[in-house]
Amino acid sequence: MTDAESELHHFDRRMVWAGFRQLAPISIFVTLFGAAFGLAAVQTGLDDSVILAMSALVFAGASQFAALELWGTHVPLFTLMITVFAINARHLLMGATLYPWLRQLSPGRRYGVMLIASDANWAMAMQAFNRNRPGFGLLLGGGLALWSFWVVGSWLGIHFGSAVSDPKRLGLDMVMGCFLLAMVVGGEKNLRMLVIWSVPPAPRCSPFVTCRRTATWWWARWPAAQPGCCGRRKHVNLDATGAGALIVVLVIALVTLATRWGGVFIMTFVPIGDRARQFITAMSGSVLVAIVAPMAWQGDSGARLALLATAVTMLVLKKPLPAIAAGILAAALVRQL
Repeated sequence: MTDAESELHHFDRRMVWAGFRQLAPISIFVTLFGAAFGLAAVQTGLDDSVILAMSALVFAGASQFAALELWGTHVPLFTLMITVFAINARHLLMGATLYPWLRQLSPGRRYGVMLIASDANWAMAMQAFNRNRPGFGLLLGGGLALWSFWVVGSWLGIHFGSAVSDPKRLGLDMVMGCFLLAMVVGGEKNLRMLVIWSVPPAPRCSPFVTCRRTATWWWARWPAAQPGCCGRRKHVNLDATGAGALIVVLVIALVTLATRWGGVFIMTFVPIGDRARQFITAMSGSVLVAIVAPMAWQGDSGARLALLATAVTMLVLKKPLPAIAAGILAAALVRQL
């Protein structure tokens, strides 16, 4: 490791604040999506305090929406845990790809910066590291921006959510997809990235789809889900009324935290040599493909046009914010027709 590389892991308050400011514009879109979650949670019957606790402690939009689908007077514990883990499994790979730089930090800082790791700030941090620039200011500062706007958006959704009752119709479901595609288009362009994007990204081959199918298979064979002596399944349910709802939120938060920390923890047992570095670098591109490609293959015409508009705008203007805005606008216009 060169002297320049050994300095990449350093970060201070100034760098964190710079990361916050850099991710603040994209966080505005996150606020609107957070408002949609707040409204959906109210319609599901969650108390205001439970909604805000979930957004503050979990900070993982897709899994939070999925949890609402399982919500009732009682919530099936194992189904909830497997669902949240499957949706957030990409965090394992994100932590693993950051490990070459995370290992230079003390354990407290190493796991601390991963508390609010998400798609956007991870992509920005990896882009910085690949350009031999410090990235943890972006990871932590950008994460704080995304987290704070997500929580504020959830609060707005509780009280004023009717204005964003259908985020997909407004193109807001494409915020992260357009952002990540803008990072790819604006990032390094070499043979390795060409090979990664040339592999046919069939939806059925997506690692996240595979993970969900594996989770379903595993759940079907889990002893707690097998028929008991009376021919009925033994479900472990959590009471989701009153204070029990906060326990459900805590379970979701702990499972999500396990995905954010799990990849980092596993990598502590892996020697980081040249081949490991090359593999990790390639894996970061694969994570982006696995997130963006299914949107194009499985999404509607609005999603495809959004990605196309984002890529074209990014190539022309070379600025991510206008590219993201163009993608969201394209999706919204198509879906209004």
